[in-house]
Amino acid sequence: MRLESLELDRLDYKNVLRSEVDPKKTLEMKSSIEIKGLVSPVVAIMDGGDYKVVDGVLRLEIIKDLGWDGSKKIDVLIIDDSKTSPPEATILLNSLRENLSTLDEAEIINVLINDYGYKINRISGVLGKSETTIENLLRVFRLPPNILRALRAGLVTIAHCRQLTRLKSDPRLLGMIFRKTIKEKLTPRDLEIFISSELPSDQKGNYEFFTPIVVKTKAGSRLRFEPRKKSVRMELNVVGDDLGDVVKEMKAQLRKLNQGYLRDAG
Repeated sequence: MRLESLELDRLDYKNVLRSEVDPKKTLEMKSSIEIKGLVSPVVAIMDGGDYKVVDGVLRLEIIKDLGWDGSKKIDVLIIDDSKTSPPEATILLNSLRENLSTLDEAEIINVLINDYGYKINRISGVLGKSETTIENLLRVFRLPPNILRALRAGLVTIAHCRQLTRLKSDPRLLGMIFRKTIKEKLTPRDLEIFISSELPSDQKGNYEFFTPIVVKTKAGSRLRFEPRKKSVRMELNVVGDDLGDVVKEMKAQLRKLNQGYLRDAG
């Protein structure tokens, strides 16, 4: 990419498809441009000798309504990668918008892979996300439609869905636990523990859970230990100056766990 200063008349955005925009957002943007001018550059891709805009169409339409002269120059970020088509560039840019939902982002990544032949490592480099994050997004996106509808409606969160992906090999169990999650309003942590208890032993791996241990000190601090097959997850809620007793209790419980759960788990 490179940044250039180009005349407005040289930018082609007439045939760019754009989704419906909130009128309130348009008014806010217009007011901002009137006061501050065009702060962020629009983005275009070179197509022959033309500059086809792929991001910033709304700003250009506002500028036109404000009566800016076509000879006026503005900053333009130019994509000159000959392998990148205008639609593909638009998808990439849309995937970076701050107000994009996680599910929409996963859908865009899925399009890049299936329609444009992207590899996960390339998407990772373009979006600045780890390959593991992208793979997790794709796993969520491939959950059944009823779960994705619940995610869009806010009935479950992305954290719930990440846990539900662990059941993809058993559609019956997945459906049952999903319904239980909705009915009983399970938290992601409750769901994680419940799924671990329901998985066959050969699928639990390092995520096998044992009965959580909750301890309270005299001062009111709360310690929660969740033993797993090869580790222990701890949650500490410390009250006032109770840190000394908390540390003693934590050491004592970890010693017990080391002698019991963890040793038996191998």
